[in-house]
Amino acid sequence: MRKCLCIDQMKTKLYRHPNIEVRKSHIHGYGVFATDDIESDTILEEVPFINIPQGVAHDYAFLFPRGGTPTEETVGVKNEIVLVFGYASLYNHTDFPNASWKTDVSNRLFVFFTKTHIKKDEEITVYYGPDSYWAEHPHVNKQ
Repeated sequence: MRKCLCIDQMKTKLYRHPNIEVRKSHIHGYGVFATDDIESDTILEEVPFINIPQGVAHDYAFLFPRGGTPTEETVGVKNEIVLVFGYASLYNHTDFPNASWKTDVSNRLFVFFTKTHIKKDEEITVYYGPDSYWAEHPHVNKQ
């Protein structure tokens, strides 16, 4: 069953930090970069998502809420496989990321944020997951 967020439950406007942009990355394809210094614990963007059937676009799928598996429940909500919009699929992986994400369950959003101070022109990266992630995605280059 497809979940629907009624219009009166949606935020009026989603946030994207004015100092981020997409550029060619030395890690892989495109990446997200800071156009000016960004302090630690700063929201980078709030992004909506859509549900997708299991197995479709598996490389770009996220779990909502964050954590667990598609068959488990997190914070009393059954996890869903979703395709996230915004720059979400463009944040590249590193084992020591300078950003992360959390889920805003009440607004059904993903919120990306900085974990450390990010310098101007530095690529913003996230951690995709442990070795099990890479075993399931052998065609993705781990840097």
